Amino acid sequence: MICGFTETKGINSFRAIMRKVIIVIEDNPLWIKRLTDTLAVVDATIESFSVFEEAEERILQKDKPFDLMITDIFENEESKEPRGITFANFVKKKYQKPVIVVTGATTYVRIAQQNENIDDVLDKGIFRRINFVESVEKILFQNTDIDSVTARDEPDEKTSSNKDETDVPSKGSGTIF
Repeated sequence: MICGFTETKGINSFRAIMRKVIIVIEDNPLWIKRLTDTLAVVDATIESFSVFEEAEERILQKDKPFDLMITDIFENEESKEPRGITFANFVKKKYQKPVIVVTGATTYVRIAQQNENIDDVLDKGIFRRINFVESVEKILFQNTDIDSVTARDEPDEKTSSNKDETDVPSKGSGTIF
C-alpha cells in the first residue's frame, strides 16, 4: 500500500486518468446506440451528442480534453450543409485531434476521404463493427505513452499557435460551425 492506495486501486486510478475520451456526434438515435454499443469494447469514455451545438459547447471546454471525435456529415436528414466536415476541419486545426466520419451520405464518402483533416471515413451502408473498432483503436492507441498523457493537458509548443483565444467565439455568440 502506497499513500493510502492499494496497488489495485492505484492501477485503476491510473487507468481512469489515462482513459481516452471519444466524442460521438450523430442525429439518429438508433445510430447513436449502435456506435456507442460498439465502442463499449474500447477502453474509453464515450460522450454522445445528437446536436452539433451541444457537441460544440463540450469541445470548447478547456478543462475537459478529448482524444477522438466521431461525427456524421449532416446535422439531420433534411440538412443540406455538411457541418460534420466543417466541424472536422475545426477540431483538427484547433485541437490537432483525430476525426472519424461515419455517414449514410454515400455521395459524400469520397469527399470526406479526400479531406486531409479526416482520419477515417466509414459508410453506414456497408458499416462493419469490427472495422469501426479497429479504426478507433488504431487511431486512439497508436502513440500511447506516458508523454502523450501529459501532452493532452499541455499544448505542444511546436503545434500550438501563439494566438490568444479571441479566435474562439464565446458561449452564446453563435456557432462556429
